[in-house]
Amino acid sequence: MQGDIVKAHGDFRLMVNVIGTRPVRQIDIIRNQQFLHVVQPMKKEVSFTYIDNQPQPGDSYYYVRVIQVDDQMAWSSPIWVTR
Repeated sequence: MQGDIVKAHGDFRLMVNVIGTRPVRQIDIIRNQQFLHVVQPMKKEVSFTYIDNQPQPGDSYYYVRVIQVDDQMAWSSPIWVTR
């Protein structure tokens, strides 16, 4: 959940569910200020799972940024992961 602090052993899976007020132009997965994954669904409702296949040791944080076609944006609260 948003804001969680978790310990991960191995791959980290991030389940993303977005419901926009307009079609979603872009969804970004970000770890420690580095863009890891970009999706451009052009739909109002989007669900997918992202697996970080190159996790970093120690503490990392992940968050999701959403941009709609009308340029409205939203960000998730970070999820803190310790490996």
